[in-house]
Amino acid sequence: MADIITPYLFELNMEQLREKQLVSYVMPVRAYEAIKSAQSKLAHQNIDLRGLEAVLAWVAPCVDLFEIRRIDISNPGRSLHLWIYAPESPLDKVKVEVLNALSIWLGLTLSVERSEEVLEILKDERSTKSAWHDLSIDLSLVQGAACPVPKDRRLYDLIAVLASRGLEGKVLDDSRDSSRILLPAGPGESLYGGKTLLGYRPHPVESRKTGDVRGYWTEALKVSALSTPEQQRLRVAVSVSIRNYMPIHPASFKPDGSRYLDVFLTPDAFFTKGSERVRALQVSLKQDEVNVLLGKSDAQGGRSLPVLRKILSLTGVNEASLATDKGLLGAVIDRKVSIYPRAGAYHGDKNLPGETGVGIPERKAYFKFLEEHLGGIGFAPVSLERKTPPRASHYANISKTENQTDSLTRQILKEIVALNSGETLHVALFSTRTSALSETNAALNLLLGEASSIVENERTYACGLKVVIHPLPAGPLISWLDDPKEASAKFAVGLPKAKRVQIERDAIRKATLKRQSELDAHLSAHIANKQGVWLALVEMDEKLRDEPERDPYVLVYQALARRDVLAQVVLFDPEERERFRLAPSEEDDPHPHKLRSALRDLLRALGVVYVDSESVPENTSLQAWWIVNLNSKRFERQPGARKDGAVLPVVVEYVNGRLMALFPDRMGAQNWKPYARAMLALYSEDYENTSDMRDDQLKTYIGQFFGSLSAQTAKTLSFCDASNIRKYVPQLGNGAMQLGELKMGGVGAAAATAVLRDGGAGTVVRLLTDTDKSPTYLVADNKTGIATGIFAEPNSNRTFWLSRGLPMPLQKSGAIRVANQQSRFAEEDVPANLKARRFPSLSEICIVVLGRDEDARNVAGLTRKAMELHASTDDTTILPFPLHEACLLGESLR
Repeated sequence: MADIITPYLFELNMEQLREKQLVSYVMPVRAYEAIKSAQSKLAHQNIDLRGLEAVLAWVAPCVDLFEIRRIDISNPGRSLHLWIYAPESPLDKVKVEVLNALSIWLGLTLSVERSEEVLEILKDERSTKSAWHDLSIDLSLVQGAACPVPKDRRLYDLIAVLASRGLEGKVLDDSRDSSRILLPAGPGESLYGGKTLLGYRPHPVESRKTGDVRGYWTEALKVSALSTPEQQRLRVAVSVSIRNYMPIHPASFKPDGSRYLDVFLTPDAFFTKGSERVRALQVSLKQDEVNVLLGKSDAQGGRSLPVLRKILSLTGVNEASLATDKGLLGAVIDRKVSIYPRAGAYHGDKNLPGETGVGIPERKAYFKFLEEHLGGIGFAPVSLERKTPPRASHYANISKTENQTDSLTRQILKEIVALNSGETLHVALFSTRTSALSETNAALNLLLGEASSIVENERTYACGLKVVIHPLPAGPLISWLDDPKEASAKFAVGLPKAKRVQIERDAIRKATLKRQSELDAHLSAHIANKQGVWLALVEMDEKLRDEPERDPYVLVYQALARRDVLAQVVLFDPEERERFRLAPSEEDDPHPHKLRSALRDLLRALGVVYVDSESVPENTSLQAWWIVNLNSKRFERQPGARKDGAVLPVVVEYVNGRLMALFPDRMGAQNWKPYARAMLALYSEDYENTSDMRDDQLKTYIGQFFGSLSAQTAKTLSFCDASNIRKYVPQLGNGAMQLGELKMGGVGAAAATAVLRDGGAGTVVRLLTDTDKSPTYLVADNKTGIATGIFAEPNSNRTFWLSRGLPMPLQKSGAIRVANQQSRFAEEDVPANLKARRFPSLSEICIVVLGRDEDARNVAGLTRKAMELHASTDDTTILPFPLHEACLLGESLR
């Protein structure tokens, strides 16, 4: 077991940043307002930037960042800003590239007349001269906080760009395969997530049976800037993953979602004279745009499709070549342009090699590559040492229940007795399928084990728990609402868009009220006299998602919540169900397993968790601090969905074997509720919505809410996620965090300040779970390439890096162990391994406040144990228990 691991984490000597040429372009306000007018935007709206990223990556690769923000501190007006780091290019050349890019984008996205109008403003000599500015970034750091913090936050952006420029164009030379060049992806609207570099060209993946190419893969390196508590220098974290490519089917789109094409384009001398560098850019396409390319629609598409068509026309590639013989959008590889449809995380990666990680041989080669090229520009690698908690640590013992089926029934019984003083759990099953009841019984067997007795639909378990399934007609719970487009179709064809949208919104509102009445009537007829604790499984056709304006999803949760019933919708494909209807055995049918997952989620909503309560330290409560922060109007066309914003502080606590929650109700009162009651309250919108407060008021309000917990005298361990909480509790962000002391609230003369300090009853752990800031790591001389445990830098006492390792079932899998050791490339004595592989990266935790009689390593050990209470190692479950449960509680507001 390795005691030292090397993360892809490199710190920078700031002297390397001297005399770096930085410039910015600020679009003249007149031009910006003209674009807004041409796009029919309202005064408070920003212009639509779709397609701009691809055009900039193609024509002006010197641009690293584009964003819409205030013109300057003194001017409240907003405009488009471009951020450029081009030490090797004369400014005159940069100006030409930028103007060419803007000209192309305007010509592709606006009418000819409006495009010429804007271009005339952009080419005006006075506008051109005033648009360009030298950027002077203060390189000094403030060391007063726990982390080194730049006086000028743009320093983070500069470091990310500097590291990216040090890697781009370099050759990843692997003797087992052809070399590939690292190419930077196009600019982003933020550099917080870093810069991405892609390996060119992607490698084909051939079917072992037929030899046909079934997809492609390439490396994706992401370089992000960060600071770390207890350290003196800024760093970059590098994560390496595999990006897979495979044909896109129009049915694979989520509602209002996009799929991406990675386009590798040889430079055009007309736009970029003297440049030989291949471009890497991404084009986002919506479902209707893909249908246009496949010849299934005559629509013009959105703002991204014209960009792709322009590239195809200039390179002489026929867009019809994107369509495969199977009716999918496939790869096109030409001398001047290569186009690869990107496989999404949920539709295709599992069918290709390398899923989300890379094997140990490649990781060693990647680290050497990074060390060579980042070292050449002033970056030095960081090493971590293993920090093992003392053997006597009671904090390291928190664990999942061993006999999960028996323990689960006992926990369910305990929870429903506490909620209702009864021993029976009722499950309403709303379905139209005749096989739904038998499949639900099979799912219960999978989840809870065999019942000691079964009488009709009532199951009794050894501990005394009874579970009753009530098959009920689905009725209006699973059918589409009235089509709002029919309301606008009654009017003339030339109806203005704004008027048509308003008519359809009114129609959605009327359809919503109608369906609410239908749902209440249906539930009154079937569960009016219910007693005890009820849950509900509702089976819906997954095609309902295709028309969000007619989807009853939210209304169903709300209607059942009004009757104190927690619901879980289960989506299924009727065509898939028909294929499995004549399955020879239950094992061939995946639906009971899907129902088991749905039941597991329902029990979690009920407050039942897979934690051995006796393993939690005695007289200690585990707390999670979370902030729900949802934008207004995000779901405004979803029937029943919340129409305004929501900002809500939430605490979830696991104490004495029960999961409890705290947040201000509609009247502002704060009372602890069982987790299930809290979930129902959020579904019923019984919470104080503070989204209308100013930012300073919110910081006071939320700080006081969490600060009130400091009055608790019981021993607590509180988890919080920096990316979630630091906006409203700045003292948990790098810029203001002080180790050993946490102040909350106290903004304004009338506000009280709550202070948590070392040596008190509370311990506060801050996690940084941003995947963009989580570096991949190398374990020297380790066959599996995976290290589980707690690691820290030699001079760190309260800042640790955690690796969870693989989930236990995968650790025990011989096939996975072999896959971890092998390369994806064939060698003389090792066959090629094309299995999907997942390698976890490192997560940073910092112990902000350390309670009395505690040891920092003990706390780190418990944090890691709390992260392992979930079954998988994905982004969603990286949060430790009960922070994960707090996040899911907040998700109910969506």
